[in-house]
Amino acid sequence: MSNTGYDASGIDLINIYDTSMKSTLTQNQSTEYVCNSTGKDLGNIFTLFSSLSGTDYTGIKGANCNLLSGGKDIGSLFININTISTVNKGVLSSIPSGCQGLYSCNWINNNYKGPIFKIRKSLTTQDFYVDYRRVITTGINGTGISLSSWIGAATPYVDTWYDQSGNTTPNNATQSNLYYQPVFDQASYSIDFSNNKYFDIPDGTVPYGNTNYTISFKLASTSGTYGVILGSGGGGQATKDSNIVRMEASRKFRNWWDGNQVNDWITSGTLANNTCILAYNNTANTLTGYYNGTQIGSSISVDSRNSTSSNNYIGNGTYYFAGQYLNSKLYSISIFNTTLSSTTDINTLNLI
Repeated sequence: MSNTGYDASGIDLINIYDTSMKSTLTQNQSTEYVCNSTGKDLGNIFTLFSSLSGTDYTGIKGANCNLLSGGKDIGSLFININTISTVNKGVLSSIPSGCQGLYSCNWINNNYKGPIFKIRKSLTTQDFYVDYRRVITTGINGTGISLSSWIGAATPYVDTWYDQSGNTTPNNATQSNLYYQPVFDQASYSIDFSNNKYFDIPDGTVPYGNTNYTISFKLASTSGTYGVILGSGGGGQATKDSNIVRMEASRKFRNWWDGNQVNDWITSGTLANNTCILAYNNTANTLTGYYNGTQIGSSISVDSRNSTSSNNYIGNGTYYFAGQYLNSKLYSISIFNTTLSSTTDINTLNLI
């Protein structure tokens, strides 16, 4: 092996990744894989990297590495197996149970293999993937055309923000009205809701009725005034209560059910670039807030949450809250139908 002191005997490169991933490897990605030189037939490995020339295989070390490789030198083609877990993986190997919707500008859920967003350029749309290095391309694992090359000088409007929950029926965030489509901000690597932009998400994505829920979000900027981060329900109408998460100021957010149940959360620092979490336990009738993993308060609910399943939005509300646009940048938001309060779960949400 090219990694002195590390024994990779018994590791078979051919079986490490599935066929779909092998077929899309690029030259740069191929340098991040492991090969075993003892007792393995490495001849057909070159069918996976047929575009590589003989000069790409250099620095051979270890017995038998090139016996079946047509004389090519393959020592530097692979790296230590200790680092393979970081290659082409999502941020999390799994996510907590009960996820209704997971929206992020990063590839979070390793079990989700789809695109992260659909970008519009003029009247043309294209799905884009994000790899573990946060490289954005038209193909999985950094293959295809980069976003910057594809979009050029045009504005990258976001048609769809894909749900990474892995559910059989995903709750994708979409905006069919071109005027209201948010923009992907390449500089901050976030979605910009400025100028009254927002997404629709399917009815029922936000848990409704008197049920448990956990909502986490991470803003990239704050507008300096109030704006709805997540909206659902009837917007405060009688018998059609809402469940609203609203940014109130740069260091304050609110979970608003209706006129009788308003919970404010004051944070020690700005909301931008920090993770905020709300966890409601219907049995205990408590709502708990967290800021970067630290509990910042818990309150006893004084009113039943009879919110309806309709009018689910990211960046806007309905009825009383209609037009209270977020007008800020957002890295991620996730929605669960369970109460996540363990240290493990809270730390996991901080990584989304």
